[in-house]
Amino acid sequence: MRPPKSLVKSLSIQTSSGPRFPQMCRSTFQSTLPKQTRPYPSETRSTLTLCGRHHDSHLSLSGRSMLPMFTPNNHEPNGSEDVSDQEWEIRTGRAIYILQQTLPDFFQVGLVCNVDPTEGPDIVNVSPSGSGDVERIYSPKIRLSYTPPVALPSPFPSTLSLEGLPLYMASSAFIRHTMKTLYSDLRVELRKFAIQSSPTSTQISPAAVTHTHLKREKKIFISLSVYGTTRVSGGLGEWQIDSTYAFSPVSGLITVHTINSIHPTPHQAAYDALRASLSSVFGIGGVGDIRPGELRAVDTEDTKGEMCGW
Repeated sequence: MRPPKSLVKSLSIQTSSGPRFPQMCRSTFQSTLPKQTRPYPSETRSTLTLCGRHHDSHLSLSGRSMLPMFTPNNHEPNGSEDVSDQEWEIRTGRAIYILQQTLPDFFQVGLVCNVDPTEGPDIVNVSPSGSGDVERIYSPKIRLSYTPPVALPSPFPSTLSLEGLPLYMASSAFIRHTMKTLYSDLRVELRKFAIQSSPTSTQISPAAVTHTHLKREKKIFISLSVYGTTRVSGGLGEWQIDSTYAFSPVSGLITVHTINSIHPTPHQAAYDALRASLSSVFGIGGVGDIRPGELRAVDTEDTKGEMCGW
């Protein structure tokens, strides 16, 4: 029996550990989301699901000009419309909770990007068509970017970036399967999880508040440690990855994922392999091809402040 939608919309977060959420998140995220994540308790009525890859994608490993790979959709599925302040807090609170609870299980279940509060607790791979009660946490136009500390040789640009949920999910799947091929006993440890919010309305002068979006600024800083055992030599591997996630002030979905640093820095072969993998899946062209998915140089000054889907 499906719970009423009013239950889905009245949300609250309960966690025994981890960061303390803003009051709005705690008071508005009242749902049947699992109180534990490993394993998910059978009595919960919430399903975390993996994203499919049928959305429109706006391209690739780093471009100033982002050409659509498919026919662009002018409306984001699951709501890119200007939502109310309460709905915006619900969406950001949901995303914060899901990231905190599921990133440590990345190598076991993959990247979780949906929650269906009306189904059972198992994680399943379904097509997130935007119908029903499935709630998405990533924007279909999400942008992932990373600037290596040492510039890569041509044809790689100084800043690597890709845009669109299909490419974002494909890159996460590539990383997961490649790491599982090379390493055993992989695990992810959440080292730091910090929420950066805009000042409250009482801290903003009335003259400065000309639009509700001035109050809608929220980012998450996440520091992860990844551990694994090399299958060939049996040696231990360790990496630290720091990232910042930014929410759209319009939809409340994650629209920008910036990888701040990776230590130790990946070898160039890793970027070559990722590029080849995305090329085989999405038909991304090589240098000299003028077509959707082309690898281009990026001018960081021109793209400064440009946010996909904002």
